[in-house]
Amino acid sequence: MRSAGTNPDWANIGILVLTLAGLIFGLLVGFLLLGLALFVGASGDTQGGLDVETAAVGAIVMALGGLPAAYWSLRALVSHAPPQPQRPSVAWAATAVLFPVAIGLGYLASSGLLLPGLCAPMAQVLAAGVPVGLVVLRIRRLAPPITPRRSWGQFLLGFWLAPVVALPAELLVLVPVGLLWGMGLWLLPDIRPILEALGRSPSPPPDVLVGYVNELLVHPWTILSALSYMSVLVPLIEEAIKTVGIWPLLRRRLTAAEAFLGGVLCGAGYALFEALFLPQPGSDWALTMVIRVGATLMHAFTAGVTAWALAEAVVRRRPWRLVLAYLGSASIHGLWNAAALGIGFASLAVENGTAGVSEGAAAFPVAIGVAVLAALSGLALVGIPWIGARLNRADLGVEAQPPSSAGPEPLQLD
Repeated sequence: MRSAGTNPDWANIGILVLTLAGLIFGLLVGFLLLGLALFVGASGDTQGGLDVETAAVGAIVMALGGLPAAYWSLRALVSHAPPQPQRPSVAWAATAVLFPVAIGLGYLASSGLLLPGLCAPMAQVLAAGVPVGLVVLRIRRLAPPITPRRSWGQFLLGFWLAPVVALPAELLVLVPVGLLWGMGLWLLPDIRPILEALGRSPSPPPDVLVGYVNELLVHPWTILSALSYMSVLVPLIEEAIKTVGIWPLLRRRLTAAEAFLGGVLCGAGYALFEALFLPQPGSDWALTMVIRVGATLMHAFTAGVTAWALAEAVVRRRPWRLVLAYLGSASIHGLWNAAALGIGFASLAVENGTAGVSEGAAAFPVAIGVAVLAALSGLALVGIPWIGARLNRADLGVEAQPPSSAGPEPLQLD
């Protein structure tokens, strides 16, 4: 309890100011996008207007995500009493029933059978948010109790900050990858005539242009370039940035279980951002959002493992754990992206009638990709609660030892 005359609570003041600023900015962007959606829809592009509207609703949801953190910070400032560590009620698990409702609603909306302008954004938010909420509930029920302010703060670091840092970094890395891809295509004897033809006639007939693009997209050099970027470089960038949830706490002797919890919360926030804003194909919307559940689990799991290892390296001076965990998490992430790309390229080759690629030939890589995605989803589904509970038991065992042999003290942030 703070008494009058003590120093201002700069931590809560800072969190309150930042979350309110993010809330205002996000709402401004969201309503501007809603206006753009109305304009695009009125111009005759119904699907384009719906896509912009869905992005606008996502921006508004992203902005409103700052409200809980602002509330808990304001409450601490007004009451002058630090919030107490707690675990959320298991009753929140009942929200799981909303996921099949969202999938059904989204399927009808994406098929044009039920008010797409109203139901599609609602289904997108629910289908993206419910799995994230269940992951957060599961790990918070198993891990050490923490304050609501810290849990929302770590989630927001993944939801707000991590994408802002990761996306520009990925775009920056994409530039040299794109240049190497273009140079490689120019050196290929079977592709160079296409590039020369495009140089002579930048606007060929639509059917000719589609044929050129399809041939470039399914070329082995394109596939190799895409795999190098999406399955190696992007995972290395994102797995490093998704540990941001525990960066402010490393100097306070974060325990292993708290580090894993913070990583899972941050990874879940990042997964929610992706699920809200990644393009979703119309007819395959329901299937895509079901697969996104696995991606949510994967992001949360790999972020938790890497955050745990980062705390091991910084707090307990075990850097080799960080190296192994970081490379392992990036490999899991990269394997997920490679499987998804393999499914996409195989389907694209069949749709475009690529020579030598029939539905039967494409079925094998698709089946392999689906099996890999399912296996990685299962690994994350089991790994998150198992590691969280195991680390929590280990930390409790350390705390029960005599002071002379005890490990790091548990974090007392709030």
